[in-house]
Amino acid sequence: MIRLSNVSKRFRTDGVEKIVADRVNLTFPSGKAVALLGRNGRESRAC
Repeated sequence: MIRLSNVSKRFRTDGVEKIVADRVNLTFPSGKAVALLGRNGRESRAC
């Protein structure tokens, strides 16, 4: 199992800070494929 606690992701584009995750908690089960998708449906990260 993979567990992520209080994960935050921010980035700046064109001088504007964007928060895409703010203190998110996630648990991924062992032996399973998991993908996180962005708003446009493209794969952002794979575990």
